[in-house]
Amino acid sequence: MHHAASSLLWVGTGVISIGIFIFFVDLRLTHSRPQFVAWYSAAAFVFLTFPISLLSIWGHQQSWRDPRVQAYVVRILCLPPLYSLQSWLSLRFHDSALYFGAIRDCYEAYAIASFFHYLLAVLGGAERCARSFRSPHANWGRRAGEHPLPLRWCLQPWPLVRSGAPGSPFLNSCQLGVVQYVVLKVATTLASFALEFFGLFGEGEFRWDRGFVYIAAVNNLSQMWAMYCLVQFYSVFQAELRGIRPIGKLVAVKSVVFFTYTQSCLIMALHWKGLLPSAVEAGHHWSTEDVAKGLQDWLICVEMLIAAICFREVFSHKDYKEAGLHDLLPKARAHATRDLGVVVADKSKILGSAAGERTLQKHHHHHHGSSDHNLYSDWEDSSSDEEREIAARPS
Repeated sequence: MHHAASSLLWVGTGVISIGIFIFFVDLRLTHSRPQFVAWYSAAAFVFLTFPISLLSIWGHQQSWRDPRVQAYVVRILCLPPLYSLQSWLSLRFHDSALYFGAIRDCYEAYAIASFFHYLLAVLGGAERCARSFRSPHANWGRRAGEHPLPLRWCLQPWPLVRSGAPGSPFLNSCQLGVVQYVVLKVATTLASFALEFFGLFGEGEFRWDRGFVYIAAVNNLSQMWAMYCLVQFYSVFQAELRGIRPIGKLVAVKSVVFFTYTQSCLIMALHWKGLLPSAVEAGHHWSTEDVAKGLQDWLICVEMLIAAICFREVFSHKDYKEAGLHDLLPKARAHATRDLGVVVADKSKILGSAAGERTLQKHHHHHHGSSDHNLYSDWEDSSSDEEREIAARPS
């Protein structure tokens, strides 16, 4: 049945794609307003993106054999359809584009965190990773945990283990580096709403008396640091992760994040250079800034169709078809995608735990017989609670 549905989907995708092209040409030949051409053509790509992503998610639901891992996969697969929908809403209702864009960016941060936790779950969790660093048979290499140039000039190495201290400073730094992006993204989103309310945000304006330039700088630095921590984590565990073909997955996630960001920078540069159409050329009530934002939103709608196809291949449900586990009850499947606020609340205690790492280490040094409860057992306990909740919730 799944094979038939997949075949039908690809045939339908081809037919609709041809229809989009014909419809787009017809709109242009009839001299329709450019806004209408953009709205309808972007909507067509959104309609194509959703069934592809939903079929991918449905495939995992039918092969629900490893919920500890697949729950994160489902959350990642939701990125292309939600990204495209929010971009279309920004395009259609450009006066409210700030709010739709903020929701889109928050889910992007959530997806990056989910990808990191997906890799961690594949490896057996943070506690198992920390134990593997202490194994006498482990050979992680002399340079594991070191930073590349030029970062090594200003950052201390992240040791895999530290004598007399529980956990792993390396894992702690990677986890904190990813989670901070989610927390900061939500915080800067709320700040941008407040500044917009008081007329001080100035979206797209590079002025020192407006909040846009500062919030953009914080978000960009936070995003770059999160992706760096993700790459550092992969560089240490690349041999162990080889079985899940991680390169394609990493490239797919990074492409969505960095390609769309780079594209937005190029479009804004064209806007500031005056190379985009004027308001009259672009249509009624659209400034050149609106054209720049609308072009970015339209391109994202198109690109998320490509992303959905790529995500379907690299995060395939076929990887779990032959797993030696039994399916969970159907009622557990419906809770694979938990609310963003609940997940952030569950994981945000890492920030406090990481800040108190030195205190824990000193306490452990003076009290060797004390409990070795630490950041990683906290994380593992919260993850285990989440998994038990998913499996035990009534439908």
